[in-house]
Amino acid sequence: PAAKEDKVFSIDMTYTLQEDIIGKDGVVIYPRGYQYNPMEYVFMRRIVVFINAKDIRQMEWYKNSPYPDDMRTMLLITDGSYLYVKNKLKTSVYYANREIIERMGIKAVPSVAVQKGTALEVREYALKKKTK
Repeated sequence: PAAKEDKVFSIDMTYTLQEDIIGKDGVVIYPRGYQYNPMEYVFMRRIVVFINAKDIRQMEWYKNSPYPDDMRTMLLITDGSYLYVKNKLKTSVYYANREIIERMGIKAVPSVAVQKGTALEVREYALKKKTK
């Protein structure tokens, strides 16, 4: 859904293994229940922007934001036509699948996700409706 208010929140990216990870010799490398946060080991350089491409206001918001000019930006759409967005915005665009949306804690769009320390910071933007 479209964001109803501006909001910023953090997502803990810690993951818990659902099953044992077993090496080629049959020995358990990491047991089921083991927890790790990938952001303790790598830095996500990308700025991940989520929009609904069926919403013209979100397309305009993205176009007028600083993100298209930032090489770190990765644009993901939650709905709409990939080809339309690619041609209209002249940028690479990807689909945000359910797993990405859930793992990154996206609740509303447009949203921007960036790494802050060992967490993911998500910022939702409420767009004003145009008045006649």
